[in-house]
Parts: sequence; C-alpha cells; structure tokens
Amino acid sequence: MVVALGINGFGRIGRLVMRAALDNPNSTVLAINDPFLNLEYAAYQFKHDSVHGIYPQEVTVEDGCMVIGDVKVKFFSERNPEGKNAILLPCCVGIVARASKALM
Repeated sequence: MVVALGINGFGRIGRLVMRAALDNPNSTVLAINDPFLNLEYAAYQFKHDSVHGIYPQEVTVEDGCMVIGDVKVKFFSERNPEGKNAILLPCCVGIVARASKALM
C-alpha cells in the first residue's frame, strides 16, 4: 500500500521529508502547506538544497502545483490545513512550540 503524505511546513525538515518520500516507492506526496512561502520560492528551495545539493529531477511550477519529474504536488498557503485528503500529515512547522498546539 502506498502511503499518501501531505507536508505541513516546507522548511529544512519539510523538504527532507519530501525528498525521502519521493525516493521511496511506498509513498507519495499529495500536498504541501506552508503559509510563509510562495510556490515559486518553495520550488527553488527544493531544487537547490544547500546541504544535499541540486535535486536530480526537473522541478517546475504549474497550476498551483510543484511538479517534480512526473509527480504533481498541490501547494497550499493556509495557517490551518485541516481537512486535506492525506493519510499522514507530518508537521514540519517550527512555529509550533507545544504538542497541544500541533494537534488538529
């Protein structure tokens, strides 16, 4: 069974979760949510990682989505991503300081 992910927060940890998910045949990424980034800059940051280097596949922006190779990932900029259709939603947002605030 393929695990569908939605990534909440696309900073250092969120981008690493995305790379790991794309490299794993048992997972896929449906959506990214980050209220502090625009889609074009998020795609640039993912493609050009200062630690892990340039991502080997083509990364483009199309119709509100980040397209990595043949994978199309919807991008949201919402403070509360509740109700999105993902099985797992890793919270990669540094703004949440307490576990009680991370719960949805």
